[in-house]
Amino acid sequence: MGSKHSANENALYQRIDEVLHYIWDSIGVSGSPCARDEYYAYLPQVFNMILNTENPVLIVDYLISVEEHAMGLRPKKKRY
Repeated sequence: MGSKHSANENALYQRIDEVLHYIWDSIGVSGSPCARDEYYAYLPQVFNMILNTENPVLIVDYLISVEEHAMGLRPKKKRY
């Protein structure tokens, strides 16, 4: 992430990372410490979307797209 972000933005980035890993957890790896970095590729996009959009549906749509296209999963839309 780097030092170009404020302390609040760094804290937000860490919280988003935790949400993606422990709550979103599309592939069910939250119980495995060695998979802690599994969702890092999606973290910058979600972070930027949270900072730059007021429409949470766009973030949900992005995560559903990741599940479908990047992970090859059938999204569980009811989770959102």
